[in-house]
Amino acid sequence: MLALTLKLSDHQAMAMPSRFVSLLAGLVAFAHVAAQVPARTTVEQTVRAVVDSFFTFTDREQWDSAATLFDTSTFGAYVRTQVRQGRGAIPMRSPTAEDLMARDSSMSRAVAEWQLQRLRASAPSNPFAFISHEFLGVETPQQLSELTTLQALARWIATKDHRVIIREAAKRSGCPLPAIPADKSAIHGVALDGDTTAYVIVIAEPRITAPDVILTNERLFVLHARGTSWRIEPGRDLFSPRGISFGGGVSCGRGHH
Repeated sequence: MLALTLKLSDHQAMAMPSRFVSLLAGLVAFAHVAAQVPARTTVEQTVRAVVDSFFTFTDREQWDSAATLFDTSTFGAYVRTQVRQGRGAIPMRSPTAEDLMARDSSMSRAVAEWQLQRLRASAPSNPFAFISHEFLGVETPQQLSELTTLQALARWIATKDHRVIIREAAKRSGCPLPAIPADKSAIHGVALDGDTTAYVIVIAEPRITAPDVILTNERLFVLHARGTSWRIEPGRDLFSPRGISFGGGVSCGRGHH
């Protein structure tokens, strides 16, 4: 049996602007009213179709297809920022015993070797772990830089899915890979802001629970008109309630060795 760790996230890259959060309560109330109105505009039907397609692709873990539904106008800049940060984290050459002894002429080789052991033990095993956390299967800044914006977006979408998060954590912990169902999601209401922006309230029924953790199930999708199409704005809240993220820690239970 796997135990899942949840944690609050104070900082979220690509998080939606706070003005969307203030709209959420009003949109939920609006959705209750809108849900009773049978007639839907063509624009609303189009918006709903895009979000429904997102559910279909993500349920099947078809990340490349899901990525085509997104607005990529700002995502390329986000990827380039991650590449720059990754390159800034490239570790320098590890010091040798001779380096330490050269800095301190009174240091013996035995002390230098002891200090080196401490340095190596405290050094991060993977300085680019934050890239793999954001882009599934990407291990270095160079690999990320070689992806197209859509390819990077597909990897980014995948890492926000709780099924992928838990499977990756299980691999790191040496646990058996669990079978995890997708959340059951449904559109609860749509609010149009002029001809260019749509807000969609989604009610999700999480199939994974954790003791003493209460998750609200309202999620906010923001879509923008791009020519004759509508595209989803990238945001972590598409997959989990605002401020909540999966910690990625699992334990296999007493029976696993």
